[in-house]
Amino acid sequence: AAAAAITIYDSTGSGTGGAAPFDSELLANSFTTGSEVTTLSSVSVWLSGLEGRALVGLYADDNGTPGASSWSLGTIDLPDQPGTTPFDLSPLSDGWEATTLAANTRYWIGLTGAGNWAYASLPTGTGITGEYVYSGGSAHAVDATNTPFMMQVATEAVAPTPVPAPLPVLGAIAALGWSRKLRRRIREADQSMPSSSSRPSSMTEST
Repeated sequence: AAAAAITIYDSTGSGTGGAAPFDSELLANSFTTGSEVTTLSSVSVWLSGLEGRALVGLYADDNGTPGASSWSLGTIDLPDQPGTTPFDLSPLSDGWEATTLAANTRYWIGLTGAGNWAYASLPTGTGITGEYVYSGGSAHAVDATNTPFMMQVATEAVAPTPVPAPLPVLGAIAALGWSRKLRRRIREADQSMPSSSSRPSSMTEST
């Protein structure tokens, strides 16, 4: 059965508190995976403002800041919009491969290009505790002053690799061993039986 996607980060519940531009700098939110290896199944970001383009990336963590290693998650062409709009990205719709995420590891979703990323009015939501926002060239712990940018991140468990059932394999091995023993017994019986030329006659020839 297909694994169900689980939302591990959601900072959108409190509504919009404003927006920050990413036309001249990287803006990013951190999130941390759970105790199992997963794949990144979807990312949603809330953007607002004038016409522009957002380049969305997944960044490795580098001592509490977005690292140099990143994976492109797609490009969002922004219309001229007065309000805030969620934009969804996924492997199927945007062509990026489902990326494997290590267990108990911090990653970052970062935006570059030209546009405005809305931030939450309150530091509340799923997976918010202990996370960071990155703006102005530095990381800040999420709190009432540094509320997170509005985004959602969902992951799926990695399906286990099927392995052969042990009982059929053991049964085949046992059957092979028994077959070899049976052939050896037949061969030993043939070797112990005297040939017809050496057998004594049961009748005495008369003269």
